[in-house]
Amino acid sequence: SQYFKLEGKGKDKIEIPFYGKFILCSNNEDNFVKIDPNEIRYWVRKIPVLKNSNPFLLQSLENEIPHFMHFIHKREIKTKKMSRMWFAPDLLKTDALENLIKGNKTYLEKELMELLYDSLAFFEKETSELKYTAKDLSRMLRDNGHITHNHKISKFLKDRWNLDSNNGTYKMYHYSAYNSITDSFIDYESKKGRYFTFSKELLSKL
Repeated sequence: SQYFKLEGKGKDKIEIPFYGKFILCSNNEDNFVKIDPNEIRYWVRKIPVLKNSNPFLLQSLENEIPHFMHFIHKREIKTKKMSRMWFAPDLLKTDALENLIKGNKTYLEKELMELLYDSLAFFEKETSELKYTAKDLSRMLRDNGHITHNHKISKFLKDRWNLDSNNGTYKMYHYSAYNSITDSFIDYESKKGRYFTFSKELLSKL
């Protein structure tokens, strides 16, 4: 907000210009704040640990204040305003930000990622991509002990991963076994429905 409403006891409420930045410090690097993949409000930095302990650190910081204020008043702004948060989104991308975004993945997202990576690795000799409907994924997750409704998976894939479904026939690979390991083989079943397509390349970009 560009304005802040100031209200004193027994006085009328007035609106004054406001400009503020908040600094959040945490040792929790993965999910100390809720953040979306396209977030541009945060500049996340991983600060190196001090090599040596300084019992007079606070005093040293206080001594730096006049020098820091001088720097702020004399410095020239080198970055042009490129967004409502001033900086271009590309300038805000850091390894620490990527780590935070990954740490904010929902429980469903983490389970889907693990399931799909395992399936792609298992069937990699047969195909480089797999096709599943939301119903297929719901059943596979349920077999692993995670109950999730079809519509929730479908909505997640469309809204969060920006995937489109296709209506038609697709191959669903599965592992078949007879009486012994030597008789086992990988086969596929032709199915019809609204399926999503997954590959390792796609998952690595999410």
